[in-house]
Amino acid sequence: MANEPLHNVFTCKYPSGTRVNSYGALVAYSGVDPNGIFYPGALVDLDKNAFVAPSIITPGPGLVVLTAFVNDGWSGACSAELPLVGRINYGAVFVADFYQAAQGPTGTKSPGCPNAGPGAVEVVPLIPFGRCCY
Repeated sequence: MANEPLHNVFTCKYPSGTRVNSYGALVAYSGVDPNGIFYPGALVDLDKNAFVAPSIITPGPGLVVLTAFVNDGWSGACSAELPLVGRINYGAVFVADFYQAAQGPTGTKSPGCPNAGPGAVEVVPLIPFGRCCY
């Protein structure tokens, strides 16, 4: 939307003396089914493990697959490796997507940055408008 702010601020309240890092990102896609946005995907803890999105099985052909990485140890130092198309590379958050032409395994995907601490990645296929469900 033309009048949406580029950045939003959210306030979180924690008990005194507690340190918690919170990260978020908003990405908008057109052509997604408003009644069911995502097919089942995967959420993986990347704490000191290989910093890649796991392979998932897509339920049908021609899907855009969203990947969202977060890592406490780096700050905007990612460079998407093909076929990922970077959408957000801000602070500790990196969001990218890729087109999966055929039904089946996606293969692992790398955000092109090192794993430097606790983190996670979520991988979810988007449901195209009018194509729910396979």
